[in-house]
Amino acid sequence: MNLVNDPRAAGQVRRYHTWAVIKDQSVAEHTWQIMRILLTIWPAAPRNVLVYALAHDMGEMAGDIQYPFKLMFTELKTGSEKAENHVRHEQRAHFGAPLEAHPLSKFERYVFKACDNLEMWEYGIRELNMGNKYANIIVTRMRSAIAENMNNIYSLKETQQAQQNPDVIANIQKYMKTRIQMESEIGKE
Repeated sequence: MNLVNDPRAAGQVRRYHTWAVIKDQSVAEHTWQIMRILLTIWPAAPRNVLVYALAHDMGEMAGDIQYPFKLMFTELKTGSEKAENHVRHEQRAHFGAPLEAHPLSKFERYVFKACDNLEMWEYGIRELNMGNKYANIIVTRMRSAIAENMNNIYSLKETQQAQQNPDVIANIQKYMKTRIQMESEIGKE
């Protein structure tokens, strides 16, 4: 069986495979966590955003290549994008895996990216609470990325989508505050 064709196998790819972590995370868990966060901060998220969130990492059959390496080596980024697109195409052809209906708008892309970063931030906080000091860089980078995404969302405040969804930024802030509170109470019971 060719695993490139199998969306189930794509969900089992290990994230952070080059990073010292206490708890492994699969692409499937990461995706589920993003969907949960997305529907918490944007309950009326349109179907195309949900499908995008579901399928966004399905192509990572070669592993989860870390962002800093893609940034340093553009040929690695280009090659991994080509490979991931090939895998997505194969999964659609063989299994009918979801196809993004149309590209995300800027607003949708920023909200999705905020959710992606929230998930990684939350994962990093949990790793820190379990004693993994290496996760501090995940928390720090993702906090900055979330702030940047909130600024990007805010910059679109005059667009129709932003005006129809005015609570997204407040919901992100509330989500972060709630997560920090929950994590600070771990072990106090």
